[in-house]
Amino acid sequence: ASISEIASILGCNVSDVALSLEATQPTDSIYKTVHEGDSNNVLLIDTIRNESNNEDSIVTSVSLREAIKSLPVRERQILMLRYYKEKTQSEVARIMGVSQVQISRIEKKLIGVLRKNIS
Repeated sequence: ASISEIASILGCNVSDVALSLEATQPTDSIYKTVHEGDSNNVLLIDTIRNESNNEDSIVTSVSLREAIKSLPVRERQILMLRYYKEKTQSEVARIMGVSQVQISRIEKKLIGVLRKNIS
């Protein structure tokens, strides 16, 4: 069944069903290999940057977080799936019960809104 069908049967929002399904996914270990190179593997922990000394980065991060908080739940969910869960537009479309083209348009609009709000 699609996310839309499940939401219809349960009588709730598509985004609530998508969030619920996403919550059942296992967490990744910080020692998970995210890239296998010729000589070294890159672990997830290696990709986490320490930005505590970069004031501009901190300000941008806080501004972005606030801008994201101001978005509707559905749009926040799309951003979460695309940029934090690293899902493709097609995967997000399947989860949200819409087309990939719709996700592409929404994503483009959201990026414009976020850029405007944090500049």
